[in-house]
Parts: sequence; structure tokens; C-alpha cells
Amino acid sequence: MRTPPLRNRLRLLTFLGLAPLAACPGFGDRLPPDAFLDVPDARPEVVRDAGPDGGDVGEAIPDAEPLPTFADDIAPFLARHCDTCHGEAPVGGAPYALTTLNECRSHLYAIEVRVNVRRDMPPGGGNLTEAERGLLEAWIRAGGPE
Repeated sequence: MRTPPLRNRLRLLTFLGLAPLAACPGFGDRLPPDAFLDVPDARPEVVRDAGPDGGDVGEAIPDAEPLPTFADDIAPFLARHCDTCHGEAPVGGAPYALTTLNECRSHLYAIEVRVNVRRDMPPGGGNLTEAERGLLEAWIRAGGPE
């Protein structure tokens, strides 16, 4: 499998908030000075309704899609597609478990790269739909919320 171009790797690292990794030796010896100029802010902004006094009442605007959460969206996704190898006792060469929020947060970058960039997880593609890939990406972009 070919390696994604340097610019795509920079975008992914910036998207995941890991841009300092780009300074690691061997990552890219000659980065163009404008390497990060066209990368949009990756953190989604949650828009809230304002109360009568202009203060936040904490209710999401109906048009705004709710951010995925671990308990409601990601844990069931992992149970369907990842538990076979990444269960409580990893098997089949899986290097770590992905059963708890903290385990998943520890591997956000690897999950994003293997599932959405390289698309080699689950093995054989795992019949993931684009909606499932998008759900996982949205959760990672949001920082892996509970």
C-alpha cells in the first residue's frame, strides 16, 4: 500500500491536533513554508441557543447535528466491528484492546489512520459504510467525547 503524500499526512496530523509530530526527524525534511496555511480548523464548533437574556441555555440548535459520543455511538460501533480482535483480551495480532473510552482515546490517531486513511481496519474492509466511517471521524474530530 502506498504512503499518502506528505501534504495529506500534515492535514491529518493537524486535524487530529498532532501537528507537532511533523517536526519529528524523518517526517518531512523540507516542509514548504505554507504547509499549514490551507488547513481549516478541525475542531467543530457547537452552536447553542441563547436564552432571553442572551445567555447560553445549553440547548443545541435543532439544525446542528449532535456530536457522536462514546457510549451512544462509538462503543456499539466497536462492538460490531472491532471486538473480535480488539476485545478485552486482544487476539489475532491486535496490539491493544479498544473496549473503554480511555483505551480508545489513547489510540485516536491510529484508529483514524487505520480505519479512514489506510482503510485496512477492520481487516478486509469490514463492510464499513461511509456513514460509519464519518461517524468515527466526527467523534475523533471532536476529541473523543464521552
